[in-house]
Amino acid sequence: MTHDFDVVIMGGGLAGLSLAIQIKNTRPETSVFLVEKHRHPVPEAAFKVGESSSESGAHYFADILGMKQHMDECQLQKLGLRFFFTAAGNTDLTQRVEAGPTFLPHVPGYQLDRGRFENHLVEECRARGVVVLEEAGIRDVTVSKDLDTAHSVVIEGPEGTKSLTCRWLVDAAGRRGILRKALNLDRRTEHNANASWFRIADTIAVESWHNNPEWRARVTKAPRSLSTTHLMGTGYWVWLIRLSSGSTSVGIVTDETIHPIETTNTFERACAWLRKFEPQCAAAVDARLDKLQDFLTLRHFSYHATRVYSHHRWCLVGDAGPFTDPLYSPGSDFIGFGNTYITDLVRRDLSGQSITRVVELYNRAYLATFESFLSLYENQYPIMGNAQVMVSKIVWDYAAYWTNIALLFFRNKLTDYDFMTSNLPLWQPMLDLNRTMQRFFRTWSELEQTRWKPKYIDLQAIPFLYEYLHRNLAVERTDADLRKVMEKHARLLDDLSLEFARRAILSSDNLERRNELLAVLPVNARERFLRGESCPEIAHDLEQIWLEQDVAEPQPMEMELIG
Repeated sequence: MTHDFDVVIMGGGLAGLSLAIQIKNTRPETSVFLVEKHRHPVPEAAFKVGESSSESGAHYFADILGMKQHMDECQLQKLGLRFFFTAAGNTDLTQRVEAGPTFLPHVPGYQLDRGRFENHLVEECRARGVVVLEEAGIRDVTVSKDLDTAHSVVIEGPEGTKSLTCRWLVDAAGRRGILRKALNLDRRTEHNANASWFRIADTIAVESWHNNPEWRARVTKAPRSLSTTHLMGTGYWVWLIRLSSGSTSVGIVTDETIHPIETTNTFERACAWLRKFEPQCAAAVDARLDKLQDFLTLRHFSYHATRVYSHHRWCLVGDAGPFTDPLYSPGSDFIGFGNTYITDLVRRDLSGQSITRVVELYNRAYLATFESFLSLYENQYPIMGNAQVMVSKIVWDYAAYWTNIALLFFRNKLTDYDFMTSNLPLWQPMLDLNRTMQRFFRTWSELEQTRWKPKYIDLQAIPFLYEYLHRNLAVERTDADLRKVMEKHARLLDDLSLEFARRAILSSDNLERRNELLAVLPVNARERFLRGESCPEIAHDLEQIWLEQDVAEPQPMEMELIG
């Protein structure tokens, strides 16, 4: 086959730029052409959404791509995720149940100023010999189904129209999904959620919202505002993310059936919505109206795809492929997972190996991971107003993430074909268990209509969660040891599902409630519960997350929020 470039990447955002760097790091002789619509440097702060990265995404950018110096010096290390749950009209953070960390995590995440980071990545691409064409768009694409014929791309750029041929064609063009639409790969999801967001050219520090010394003393090793802050309520959450450029990103994410997009789809409406549901946040924004940098909104942001990789040598990456939800900041994780699969496919193919079996494993693994993540959010937004159930779900969601896909990614196993195929019977049931537990949390929330007293829940004080699972991500292991660890993790998740079942069922004498919860439990958890089993060690670790019932009369605004 004759072709102009080994790889053409359509799109020079976070996914496309980082893929180009990873391919060149892995196989420097690979010729890579990248097409990008913007000219760099792009603006800092008010450029793109998706500023928060979790452990896998941070590991990908810092360690796999080699950008750790930039991350440490030019971005903000993140104080994990922090959650405040609706209470007392949301006028006082100290009266809300708070769940989050107290110190910077052992395995870091970062708050990314996307403009600043992508400017840096463009420079790194060019330093590695990537051909970057800016201010250019894709005019036409011909995807070859003949393995002996190259793909062709017609590009409209500053110097006119040009045609290129390539062996590998990568769609990194974001939500418009050039290949996803051209090849009829779109799949809808049931996750009917919307987002509106804006940037303020100032630091909004939640730790300044109250001067209560006891409340401030709970988190002293780093300011709360270094967390990705989540203000939680029934059918919604609001994010606050500090950026290294001095701006703050503010976002409103809602379930369309509870908070229609028409209530937040302009800046004025978004501010009015905040004044109604999150007045403390609204006051912080209202005091800085003259510092507004941008406003954007996105309807029904979640979507699926029937395929992301093909043996015909085309791929989807980043938002050009499926997208779940921003709650736990998984966007950079999926960039890391996807780029790693694609880089390995390109490497294998250009070295003369057959990719037929490998591409099917990678495609199935990526989509199975996406579907497991999607279950965390799909039809789950009503839970967000229930502090007790949502804190339990957060603990479960962290555990499910750190026991499985994050661990495999940190240990560089996603592209180890022999390891992944031999351990598929172990990690696939863990994904299935997660999906079943999401149904359990939804049912528990529907049955648990309790008001809770304010409490601070230090998630880092749960031994199995941070001292074991989180630290374990960074531990080097042999394949045999990793297999044993994953077997241990499978048992841990099974024990955790049992203890959540015991708490949800035994906290009430209602027989109908018991039977409804039993009906949605994972089979093994149900059988263990009926045999009277328990796991005292896990029960002890979870003790601090349980809340006390608040018998106070609801305030007028709370009645409105609940209704």
